[in-house]
Amino acid sequence: DPVLSTFVKRKDAALAATLIHEMAPQVVYVKNDTSFNESFATFVEEEGLEQFFQERIGRGSSEMIWYRSARRDRERFRQLVLDAYEKLHHLYGSELEDSEKLQNKKRIFNQLKQTFAEQKDQFEVLRYSQWFSQELNNTHLLGIRRYHRDTEGFRRLFEKEGREWKNFFARVLELAEKPKDERKILKPEAFRFVPGSIEAVARINQAGWLCLLVTNQAALARGQMDLAEFAAVTKKMNRELFRSGARMDAMYFCPHHPDWEAGKKRSSPKNCGCRKPEPGLLEKACRAHGILPSETVMIGDTTKDFEASRRFGCFSIGVRTGHGGQDGTCSTKPDCWQDDLASAVDWLMG
Repeated sequence: DPVLSTFVKRKDAALAATLIHEMAPQVVYVKNDTSFNESFATFVEEEGLEQFFQERIGRGSSEMIWYRSARRDRERFRQLVLDAYEKLHHLYGSELEDSEKLQNKKRIFNQLKQTFAEQKDQFEVLRYSQWFSQELNNTHLLGIRRYHRDTEGFRRLFEKEGREWKNFFARVLELAEKPKDERKILKPEAFRFVPGSIEAVARINQAGWLCLLVTNQAALARGQMDLAEFAAVTKKMNRELFRSGARMDAMYFCPHHPDWEAGKKRSSPKNCGCRKPEPGLLEKACRAHGILPSETVMIGDTTKDFEASRRFGCFSIGVRTGHGGQDGTCSTKPDCWQDDLASAVDWLMG
């Protein structure tokens, strides 16, 4: 990338960090995936600089002390921005009128600036007053989020690979070859409900119906998430449901993938009986609760859900959120379509 001539006047640590960051795409680069590329480069920059200074200069050098302070400042800044981003995300997914959304949007941006004003003395070496003094909009926040979405995910992957660069780069290259929706390094804090879903689950509970979750979790097999992280996602889901007086009566998941196992590519495909479109999860869930296929309704967003329902012999409702039946895995259609989970529950309750 082109840079100004003043670039060379930066501190040595900042100069080295930028060079490492800009060289990272020579190792791994995915076309049209800014979040993946920049998150990867940011992690390589931070970890690479730590190791460079430790081996060449010493971790206690004044340059490294400055860089660590700057890194803490950047993380503090990112957290302020991402907190505001999450508030806006929930706001736009709400059922408020547009005029109310606009008022709340202004309030969120004002709160962001106020929070910075209260915390700016905590910044050690970097100053963000000029950034916060401008007229902020959604694009400013989206840019920060996009560049750092998966940084911590790459950090976890590096630890899983024994902090060995060769192994780490090999795993990242494997991720880069996957479709975009399989490329994400998943993190528990990214989980969120589709608007209206919690209320829909609560209505199922209030009607006295069992609400059972059956889910493929191939991210476990691909190494995008481990069991502890999956448990954290489940805990967050249950906590948010509980706060609204809703609950899942039970959850059944398949951790398998025919081509992957423990984050490694299989030498040959291996199928299981629980991964949808196989009906194993549905059979297990209904058997545990004494439910017949004729008493069951499956609500899902993928053709795997629809085909699993067909094989199990139960009624299926497709929703247009998530994949919206566009995953292309099976040719099966649902018995009916609804816009989302809330609409599906409305339809069921007549």
